[in-house]
Amino acid sequence: MTGSRDGSPRKIAKLELQNYGNKLWTTAMPDPALLLEDEETAAQCFEKIKKDLDLSARRNPDVAEILPDFLRAVPLHTERPEAKARFLYLKAVSAWFRQQLGSFRTGDDKRQLVLLKLLHLLLRFSSKDDDLPGFAEIILEGVLSSWVIVRVQTTRCITLAYELHPVHPSEFFRRYEDILAVHLAHRLLDTPYEQKFPIMSTVITVFKFGDIEELLSTSIPFLLQPLIACGSPAAVDALTFLAEVSPLHDLSKLLFEFFEQLLPIMIVEAKDDAELEQGLRLVEKLTSKPRNKLIASDNSRLHNELLLFLCTKPEPVFKGLKFLAKAQENSVELNTQADVAKYLQGKLWSFLFFVDAKLASAHNTAKYKGNVLDSLARFITFMGVKYMSSTRTKLLASLKTAIQNLPAELLPQSFGAWKAFVETLDMASLKSILSQIAVILVPFVKTNPEFVVPIFEYFVVKNKRSLRDHFPELFFLPDIPELKEVNDTLANYINQPDIPNRFPKYLMDAVQFVDIMDRSHNATHTLSTQLTASEARRLRIPQMEVKQHALRKLRTLIRNSQGSLHQLIEESDQRATSRAGSSIAKQSDISRLISTLMDCCRDAVTNTERQRFAEVLGSIGAVDPDWVEDVESSSAASTTRWKVFSSVQDEEFAELFLRDLVKGYMTSEHTDTQNTCGVVLQQALFFYGLRDEKGPLSRQMQNSAIWQKLTPDYHEVLMPFLSSKYTVRGGGTFEYAKGPFFDSYTTFEGWIRHWTSSMIDRIDTKTATADFLKRCAVLVEDDVNRSVSLLPYIVLYLMVHCDEAFKQDLAFEITTVLESYKRPSDFHPDYQQLATQTILSLLDFLFEWSKKEDVVARCVRDEQVHISPSHATSSHCLELVQSVKRFVESVDDELLARASFSCKAYARAMFHYEKFLRLEDKSLNRWKDQKEQLEFLQSIYVALDETDGITGLNSMRTCEPSIEDQTILHLSNGNIQEALSCFEQLARLPESQFKPDNHRHVVRCLLGLDEANTALSCSNGILSEHLDWIDDLNELRIEAAWKLSQWGTLNIPQTLFFL
Repeated sequence: MTGSRDGSPRKIAKLELQNYGNKLWTTAMPDPALLLEDEETAAQCFEKIKKDLDLSARRNPDVAEILPDFLRAVPLHTERPEAKARFLYLKAVSAWFRQQLGSFRTGDDKRQLVLLKLLHLLLRFSSKDDDLPGFAEIILEGVLSSWVIVRVQTTRCITLAYELHPVHPSEFFRRYEDILAVHLAHRLLDTPYEQKFPIMSTVITVFKFGDIEELLSTSIPFLLQPLIACGSPAAVDALTFLAEVSPLHDLSKLLFEFFEQLLPIMIVEAKDDAELEQGLRLVEKLTSKPRNKLIASDNSRLHNELLLFLCTKPEPVFKGLKFLAKAQENSVELNTQADVAKYLQGKLWSFLFFVDAKLASAHNTAKYKGNVLDSLARFITFMGVKYMSSTRTKLLASLKTAIQNLPAELLPQSFGAWKAFVETLDMASLKSILSQIAVILVPFVKTNPEFVVPIFEYFVVKNKRSLRDHFPELFFLPDIPELKEVNDTLANYINQPDIPNRFPKYLMDAVQFVDIMDRSHNATHTLSTQLTASEARRLRIPQMEVKQHALRKLRTLIRNSQGSLHQLIEESDQRATSRAGSSIAKQSDISRLISTLMDCCRDAVTNTERQRFAEVLGSIGAVDPDWVEDVESSSAASTTRWKVFSSVQDEEFAELFLRDLVKGYMTSEHTDTQNTCGVVLQQALFFYGLRDEKGPLSRQMQNSAIWQKLTPDYHEVLMPFLSSKYTVRGGGTFEYAKGPFFDSYTTFEGWIRHWTSSMIDRIDTKTATADFLKRCAVLVEDDVNRSVSLLPYIVLYLMVHCDEAFKQDLAFEITTVLESYKRPSDFHPDYQQLATQTILSLLDFLFEWSKKEDVVARCVRDEQVHISPSHATSSHCLELVQSVKRFVESVDDELLARASFSCKAYARAMFHYEKFLRLEDKSLNRWKDQKEQLEFLQSIYVALDETDGITGLNSMRTCEPSIEDQTILHLSNGNIQEALSCFEQLARLPESQFKPDNHRHVVRCLLGLDEANTALSCSNGILSEHLDWIDDLNELRIEAAWKLSQWGTLNIPQTLFFL
């Protein structure tokens, strides 16, 4: 019975055992503070290591026997150790372990156990970021030991590593796979064939890989290289074994599949040219393919993989580049570093995109990504100012993504790449992105001053004479001690203006950082009328972070200078009054400010960005609408979403498309989208005959109308793409849905992306236009904003040059989208409205295109010559154009009207609905008794505020109008008293007891009759019975209280909330 009590001996013994285990674990684990890298903690850490080594030697004679030799080889400097002494000591221990590998393999279990116990003891003092390859090599040898007790001790070491810094055993292997895979390959080389699989199985089990495929997924190149370098029959047997256990099950396919990763390793690991030549001959023999074909299979990837070894083995890399240049079909001699840099120019973009992919991949270890960043830094320095300045925008986006998304342990490597990037640029290039670099690095000033402050000092202090004109762009730098020298220098070069006396100039200086790059042809020109050329260039700052700082500054300036702002508004108003009819008012500073903010607000991509611009607009207050007439007229100038061109080969379309791609490339916040825009830019330049494969610009290219229409700023961005050779592997094809795409998605982006992609996949590559549209498929996947501009031309190409089945599918999709207004609960309002607007704009585009019969028929004929020469006649091509027009006209006008009304396109709704009504009866007499049709037409007239239309429609009625119709008629004629009577009748109906609409109309009519007191009393009376209607009535109550100056009447007695 005593055994069941809480104080029983069994429970006491169990508790004591748990406490003893916890005590042992606490004793085994060092204090985490001992891992800090400073002199004081390093001394404490060494004292702890010395104490533990002595204790282990007293307990284990075998350790005592080896300890003197160990301490002589790796002495403990306990007196005044330097910073980072702990890591340097463990690094020396790691090197000592590598020296012991031979004795570990050949020694008995006693020798192996001693080394593993020593490793287990010292492993406790390592941190997650320590690079200790010797530890990993000893662990792998212990895993493959023939002694069970040794394997058990090795497992304890792996478990300890996981407990210390939680890293999965497979990730531990991945971190050192370039070394461990070589050891594993040599073990396979020395092992009989039948024992090879147990070795692989042991590695998979101990390091907890899912299967052998997961182990080989990244390790296979490192496994293959030492076996190929050996070249013996035993090595070929080991290669055959690896091929059999791989997913490919064939040695030839395995070598061919991984050749672009294998050859760079062979190049950097080869002792001499003879070893490399021997390895290549073996690969040629085993694959039955010549080396030039192997190298050409994925030449770009092969160069990229080789360049990743720049951080560790630069000399073999340059030697390998010379080898690859000679091995190509067009052999190139690389005798100097300048020759190598010129050779790599065409591969520059490919390598930068490759780096982005490696840094973004979740499968790559932190150590691997650190090597990628180090190699990128060396690559930037090697290529130099001549080639890297032209790619500064791409590099800026890549480095921004790296520093903001990679873990903290990689910040030193990230800042190393930043330092190389900044110091490589020339001053002209640095000026153009100065504020963008600064705004990205500012958040790291306090956390990593040792890396960031020197970069700011390089800008402001070291190069102050070259960059001083651009110091105003650094207006957002914080006033903190870390940047004291930087801010003192800035203060000497920036003269703060007297805001009250120079408010217009200061206002325009603030506005120039808000505008986006080339919003329209005249946007920059209009805004920078009174600005210098250097100031106008700053209008094109694309980084959203800079605009955010600028918007905050502009909003603060406006709010703190209301007196100066009102004076500026009055002066503009006076000039407009004195010079009526002239354009002087529209050229004022206030007009330019409002126009810029409204354009930026309209062109904003996200709601958050749009709200920031709107907040600044709200700070200005009410202004004369005539001042922004030019903005409204420009936005209303086009009735369609797309400007109509005959085809994508039109020069004006080419100019606008290239501008839009450059804008997407410059303003993208994500490297994937930027890379996509870059690839499509390369394809577009080739399609429009602007690609320059040989180097300098040809005279024919300089005289190109498209090139001449683009400004020098665009030329600067496009230049690197004129000779780049980046390619992307094609994606999968889409299976066409039997039902419409619109019903399968819940967002506009998802619908437009997959619908457009499916149409691109249906294009047959028989013409240059078709090939261009197919190559733009990657744009659809990554950048919806840019890809929408191609949608009408994709639809048009398929309608003209494909079968009737596509037209049926297109009609089905269009009808489904237009009829979505009947199912409002099935779709999000924004999705339904955007999709409907897109379809309506598409129909407009197709109709306008078909009206240009002669011009577009010639373009169709040019395409038909390549598709079906027998049908490339003028009459047939004209019939194809007319078929597009018939397709558009076949869409039901009533459906178009109701869909237009649902997305608030009231003028369009009236056009289509009157067309529908007159199609049946031109006199409209047929519809006099049709209540549904008349009510919808009346709704359109009300929305358009067409008083005459409402009156005329009422005169057509053959039946007595309802109370609702009477209220509409009275309001349109301004008879508010009669409308009030009607609304009061409606408010007394039983169904109005549950709806606030009619009650709200009563209050609104009272306000219209200037009966504010009555309106306020009425609304408060309604709330006394229906407090839940407060949101519906509050706006009217506030208006009445404002008119009466009785704000206290808005207070609602607390007792009402408990009724």
